[in-house]
Amino acid sequence: MLRLEPHPSQRRPPGLELQVRLSRSPESLSVCFQLHDPRGLVRLPAPVSHPERREGLWRRTCFELFLAREGASGYRELNLSPAGHWNLFHFEGYRQPGRVSWSPAELPFRCRPTADGYTLELVLPLRPLELHHVGLELGVCAVLSAHDGECGHWALCHPDPGKPDFHLRRGFALTLAAVPQDEAEL
Repeated sequence: MLRLEPHPSQRRPPGLELQVRLSRSPESLSVCFQLHDPRGLVRLPAPVSHPERREGLWRRTCFELFLAREGASGYRELNLSPAGHWNLFHFEGYRQPGRVSWSPAELPFRCRPTADGYTLELVLPLRPLELHHVGLELGVCAVLSAHDGECGHWALCHPDPGKPDFHLRRGFALTLAAVPQDEAEL
Protein backbone atom coordinates (compact mmCIF):
# COMPACT_ATOMS: atom_id res chain seq x y z
CA MET A 1 0.00 0.00 0.00
CA LEU A 2 1.17 3.48 -0.84
CA ARG A 3 0.29 6.38 1.43
CA LEU A 4 -1.10 9.67 0.14
CA GLU A 5 -0.30 12.87 2.01
CA PRO A 6 -2.21 16.14 2.37
CA HIS A 7 -0.78 19.17 0.57
CA PRO A 8 1.90 20.87 2.74
CA SER A 9 -0.28 24.00 3.03
CA GLN A 10 -3.11 21.93 4.56
CA ARG A 11 -3.36 20.24 7.92
CA ARG A 12 -3.73 16.51 8.38
CA PRO A 13 -6.86 15.81 10.44
CA PRO A 14 -6.05 13.48 13.35
CA GLY A 15 -6.57 9.82 12.50
CA LEU A 16 -7.25 10.40 8.80
CA GLU A 17 -5.23 8.26 6.38
CA LEU A 18 -5.53 7.55 2.68
CA GLN A 19 -3.74 4.67 0.98
CA VAL A 20 -3.78 3.15 -2.48
CA ARG A 21 -2.89 -0.25 -3.87
CA LEU A 22 -2.14 -0.66 -7.57
CA SER A 23 -1.85 -3.83 -9.58
CA ARG A 24 -0.90 -3.86 -13.25
CA SER A 25 -1.41 -6.35 -16.05
CA PRO A 26 -0.64 -5.77 -19.74
CA GLU A 27 -4.27 -4.82 -20.40
CA SER A 28 -5.54 -3.26 -17.16
CA LEU A 29 -4.72 -1.32 -14.03
CA SER A 30 -6.41 -2.30 -10.77
CA VAL A 31 -6.72 0.51 -8.24
CA CYS A 32 -7.93 0.31 -4.65
CA PHE A 33 -8.22 3.48 -2.54
CA GLN A 34 -8.60 2.89 1.20
CA LEU A 35 -9.72 5.80 3.34
CA HIS A 36 -9.24 5.33 7.08
CA ASP A 37 -11.51 7.86 8.76
CA PRO A 38 -12.47 6.51 12.21
CA ARG A 39 -13.87 9.90 13.31
CA GLY A 40 -16.08 10.32 10.21
CA LEU A 41 -14.48 13.61 9.19
CA VAL A 42 -14.78 13.15 5.42
CA ARG A 43 -18.07 13.98 3.76
CA LEU A 44 -18.99 11.14 1.40
CA PRO A 45 -21.86 11.64 -1.05
CA ALA A 46 -24.63 9.04 -0.95
CA PRO A 47 -24.42 6.36 -3.64
CA VAL A 48 -26.72 6.83 -6.64
CA SER A 49 -28.62 4.09 -8.44
CA HIS A 50 -27.69 5.35 -11.92
CA PRO A 51 -24.10 6.64 -11.99
CA GLU A 52 -23.09 8.76 -14.95
CA ARG A 53 -20.29 10.77 -16.45
CA ARG A 54 -20.26 14.17 -14.67
CA GLU A 55 -18.30 17.41 -14.69
CA GLY A 56 -16.97 19.07 -11.54
CA LEU A 57 -16.56 15.95 -9.39
CA TRP A 58 -13.29 17.34 -8.02
CA ARG A 59 -15.22 20.07 -6.16
CA ARG A 60 -16.20 17.48 -3.52
CA THR A 61 -14.76 14.22 -2.27
CA CYS A 62 -13.28 12.61 -5.36
CA PHE A 63 -10.58 10.02 -5.98
CA GLU A 64 -8.33 10.80 -8.95
CA LEU A 65 -5.84 9.05 -11.15
CA PHE A 66 -3.56 10.69 -13.72
CA LEU A 67 -2.04 8.35 -16.30
CA ALA A 68 0.59 9.01 -18.96
CA ARG A 69 2.64 6.92 -21.33
CA GLU A 70 6.18 7.02 -19.94
CA GLY A 71 8.04 10.00 -21.43
CA ALA A 72 5.01 11.39 -23.32
CA SER A 73 3.54 14.85 -22.73
CA GLY A 74 -0.12 13.79 -23.08
CA TYR A 75 -2.04 12.28 -20.18
CA ARG A 76 -5.45 11.12 -18.99
CA GLU A 77 -7.29 12.21 -15.85
CA LEU A 78 -9.85 9.97 -14.21
CA ASN A 79 -12.22 11.29 -11.50
CA LEU A 80 -14.23 8.85 -9.36
CA SER A 81 -16.92 10.02 -6.94
CA PRO A 82 -18.03 7.84 -4.02
CA ALA A 83 -21.57 8.48 -5.30
CA GLY A 84 -20.67 6.38 -8.36
CA HIS A 85 -20.29 9.22 -10.86
CA TRP A 86 -17.08 9.49 -12.86
CA ASN A 87 -15.31 11.43 -15.60
CA LEU A 88 -12.40 10.89 -17.95
CA PHE A 89 -10.37 13.70 -19.52
CA HIS A 90 -7.67 13.66 -22.20
CA PHE A 91 -4.86 16.24 -22.27
CA GLU A 92 -2.13 16.83 -24.88
CA GLY A 93 0.01 18.70 -22.36
CA TYR A 94 -0.33 20.58 -19.07
CA ARG A 95 -4.07 21.37 -18.80
CA GLN A 96 -4.37 21.41 -22.63
CA PRO A 97 -7.48 19.44 -23.67
CA GLY A 98 -6.71 16.80 -26.27
CA ARG A 99 -8.45 14.34 -28.53
CA VAL A 100 -10.67 11.79 -26.89
CA SER A 101 -9.36 8.28 -27.48
CA TRP A 102 -12.06 6.61 -25.39
CA SER A 103 -15.43 7.87 -24.21
CA PRO A 104 -17.17 5.01 -22.42
CA ALA A 105 -20.88 5.10 -21.65
CA GLU A 106 -20.13 3.75 -18.19
CA LEU A 107 -17.15 3.10 -15.98
CA PRO A 108 -18.05 0.57 -13.30
CA PHE A 109 -16.21 0.71 -10.02
CA ARG A 110 -17.08 -0.50 -6.56
CA CYS A 111 -17.52 1.73 -3.52
CA ARG A 112 -18.19 0.42 -0.04
CA PRO A 113 -18.02 1.60 3.54
CA THR A 114 -15.66 -0.21 5.90
CA ALA A 115 -15.53 -0.43 9.70
CA ASP A 116 -13.35 2.69 9.90
CA GLY A 117 -13.77 4.40 6.55
CA TYR A 118 -14.29 3.67 2.91
CA THR A 119 -12.90 1.65 -0.02
CA LEU A 120 -13.11 2.36 -3.75
CA GLU A 121 -11.99 -0.29 -6.27
CA LEU A 122 -11.62 -0.05 -10.04
CA VAL A 123 -10.22 -2.22 -12.81
CA LEU A 124 -9.36 0.21 -15.59
CA PRO A 125 -8.92 -1.20 -19.11
CA LEU A 126 -5.75 0.28 -20.63
CA ARG A 127 -6.23 -0.67 -24.30
CA PRO A 128 -9.02 1.88 -24.96
CA LEU A 129 -6.79 4.57 -23.42
CA GLU A 130 -3.92 3.50 -25.70
CA LEU A 131 -1.86 2.79 -22.56
CA HIS A 132 -1.61 -1.01 -22.73
CA HIS A 133 1.78 -2.75 -22.96
CA VAL A 134 3.67 0.50 -22.22
CA GLY A 135 5.39 1.99 -19.21
CA LEU A 136 3.14 4.31 -17.22
CA GLU A 137 3.69 7.42 -15.14
CA LEU A 138 0.94 7.85 -12.55
CA GLY A 139 -0.31 10.60 -10.32
CA VAL A 140 -2.54 9.23 -7.57
CA CYS A 141 -4.55 11.78 -5.61
CA ALA A 142 -7.84 12.73 -4.00
CA VAL A 143 -9.89 15.68 -2.89
CA LEU A 144 -11.39 15.01 0.54
CA SER A 145 -14.23 17.31 1.63
CA ALA A 146 -14.84 17.67 5.33
CA HIS A 147 -18.25 18.18 6.91
CA ASP A 148 -17.18 21.76 7.76
CA GLY A 149 -16.79 22.49 4.02
CA GLU A 150 -12.99 22.50 4.00
CA CYS A 151 -11.31 20.51 1.20
CA GLY A 152 -8.03 18.65 1.53
CA HIS A 153 -5.86 17.77 -1.46
CA TRP A 154 -4.05 14.45 -1.00
CA ALA A 155 -1.44 12.90 -3.30
CA LEU A 156 1.60 10.66 -3.40
CA CYS A 157 3.62 13.76 -4.26
CA HIS A 158 2.97 17.52 -4.17
CA PRO A 159 5.53 19.22 -6.45
CA ASP A 160 4.32 22.77 -5.69
CA PRO A 161 4.38 23.52 -1.94
CA GLY A 162 2.53 26.80 -2.57
CA LYS A 163 -0.71 25.36 -3.94
CA PRO A 164 -2.16 21.97 -4.87
CA ASP A 165 -1.97 21.12 -8.59
CA PHE A 166 -2.49 17.49 -9.53
CA HIS A 167 -1.79 18.25 -13.23
CA LEU A 168 1.91 19.02 -12.68
CA ARG A 169 3.90 16.21 -14.29
CA ARG A 170 6.38 16.13 -11.41
CA GLY A 171 3.39 14.87 -9.42
CA PHE A 172 3.14 11.77 -11.62
CA ALA A 173 5.55 10.28 -9.12
CA LEU A 174 4.88 6.61 -9.66
CA THR A 175 6.30 4.74 -12.65
CA LEU A 176 5.06 1.31 -13.65
CA ALA A 177 7.11 -0.57 -16.22
CA ALA A 178 5.46 -2.17 -19.21
CA VAL A 179 4.20 -5.63 -18.29
CA PRO A 180 4.46 -8.17 -21.09
CA GLN A 181 2.71 -11.09 -19.37
CA ASP A 182 2.82 -11.39 -15.60
CA GLU A 183 0.99 -9.04 -13.29
CA ALA A 184 3.03 -6.60 -11.19
CA GLU A 185 1.79 -5.32 -7.84
CA LEU A 186 2.71 -2.42 -5.58
